[in-house]
Amino acid sequence: MQRIKKDEIFFENIPLYGSNIVTKSSSGLGGEIYFNISDIDFFGGNVNSTQTIAGKEVYSLSKLNVYRFDKKNLLEYMDLIKDEFILNLFYDYKEFSRNSDKWKMIDEDGWKYRKDKIESASNLEFDMYLKKSTLERGFIGCNSSEIYSLVIAYTLIPNYTELKIERTHENGHYCYTFLLNLKSSVDFASEFNQEFEEEVENKRGVNRVDLLGDACNRGKKPSKSRVNTIVYYRDPVIAAAVKERANGQCDLCGQPAPFNNANGFPYLEEHHLVRLADGGDDSVNNAVALCPNCHRKMHIVNDEKDRETLKKKYYHI
Repeated sequence: MQRIKKDEIFFENIPLYGSNIVTKSSSGLGGEIYFNISDIDFFGGNVNSTQTIAGKEVYSLSKLNVYRFDKKNLLEYMDLIKDEFILNLFYDYKEFSRNSDKWKMIDEDGWKYRKDKIESASNLEFDMYLKKSTLERGFIGCNSSEIYSLVIAYTLIPNYTELKIERTHENGHYCYTFLLNLKSSVDFASEFNQEFEEEVENKRGVNRVDLLGDACNRGKKPSKSRVNTIVYYRDPVIAAAVKERANGQCDLCGQPAPFNNANGFPYLEEHHLVRLADGGDDSVNNAVALCPNCHRKMHIVNDEKDRETLKKKYYHI
């Protein structure tokens, strides 16, 4: 947490401060955002008194203060994290069985429920409290607010989420607006691609005929998500099969792979003839295996003769 200026506090990675999805092993409620006790004056300015509950100090805030979300900001944030729900990227999310709790699930129905509730809400204010925790820090909690639960306690918050709380003075009292966004200065594409390449290597080394047969039965438009870029979720079986099909030689120049990787396989790189960004399929008919030099050449020079050579070799409309 950073105190940016007198009337603004910024949380760079919310889960590091305690607000996260509720894991399968948890029996409790998520959504308590940690802050520095030294900044308690920011929250309400007028801390009337403290009381002790379960051995911890609870700070009483001015009843005139207003704590709220911004509808436009929330709807934009929900759109940004939609794929996290649809693709079920958080496997440890707590599962709920009661019908009344189905909306808490991390799936497309849960995402739609949350977004519909936010869109139809006429009031995005909530009752907030501050509680002193261990290590001389405190946390922000909320008493019985459906909106707060939808947004914080039971909504997936990726660890690259930013929270900014803006304080304004309106009609003689303080208003605190909670604004959520995805961090824009981190490169998730390279991290994702590294994990993908590791999975590709795990698929190689099996029977080549079986691998090619499996890959030929696959192929579709890849799913994607946007953070500060778009990441396409490619099929590692297809990438492994394309590299095995090349039999250690570049599909463009015909030369042997320049070296073997750490697993002993000839090092070649997957290249899509029709770019995924242009609507190309992630399939064995739209992918080739290239040496690093030819791969960079295709991206930098993109010579028409090279494209035709590769298309004639493998690509079928």
